[in-house]
Amino acid sequence: MNWEIIAAVAELLGAFAVVASLVYLGLQTRNSVMEDRARTMHDMASQFTGWQMTTATDPEMTKIWVNGIGDYNSLNDIEKAQFVFLAGSLARIQENIFLQYQAGRLDDAIWEPYSVALGSLANSSGLREYLKVRESYHTKAWVK
Repeated sequence: MNWEIIAAVAELLGAFAVVASLVYLGLQTRNSVMEDRARTMHDMASQFTGWQMTTATDPEMTKIWVNGIGDYNSLNDIEKAQFVFLAGSLARIQENIFLQYQAGRLDDAIWEPYSVALGSLANSSGLREYLKVRESYHTKAWVK
């Protein structure tokens, strides 16, 4: 065998190794993105469900939430403070979901139900009152 043939074969094998490495890297990146999206969806669902369960299993908090959403001004001062904490907690969860969607970590099919929920909350008396007091606690993009 001639050294030129050996060098050509070695160069060809090296090229195949580079291509194989790039294919492998592409597959790993794709899998990592899919895992990141799945983790994002799981985390936001857990946060939202946790908030719902915490509120729903405490009759007093449920009462404050329902009354506050419908007519914030009907609450006494302590109830208003409790409602602001509940609304703030839910608003943070919703804002995080929105920001994850904006960052491309959520598909439209996942975002749309949360968007509907957010829209119905945004039209409530209680959330409008919450945002009067705490709008500056949130990103401008989410508040719009």
